[in-house]
Amino acid sequence: MPQTVKAVVARSKGAHRNLTQIDPNSSTPFKSGVYRAVVACGVLGTGAAPASVFGHLMHGLNRGDLLAFSLNDHALADPSYIGAMNEWLDCGAARLLFKENGPHLPGLDLNADVYVIEKV
Repeated sequence: MPQTVKAVVARSKGAHRNLTQIDPNSSTPFKSGVYRAVVACGVLGTGAAPASVFGHLMHGLNRGDLLAFSLNDHALADPSYIGAMNEWLDCGAARLLFKENGPHLPGLDLNADVYVIEKV
């Protein structure tokens, strides 16, 4: 899969040990157990990855592994994104460890919720 401009910019920052661009249509974006923590900030949302990607990310994690992600105001307005997370939380398959709202793109007056959940 060719790298997007966002992936090129993210890679240039040198802040990631591994930076993997996934296929949002793949039900297995990475091999289960490869990562103990996955960060998907700015990944899930309207105009980005669909809500179904949330489940794909969770399926790649083992018990005790973490998923950190953000949902901006546009994603929060679409019930499918919170619904995808709640499917895991409501049945006890995941536990919410952290949630905080803050600025996402202040110049556009756009905020986001940042979450950290643990797969149980």
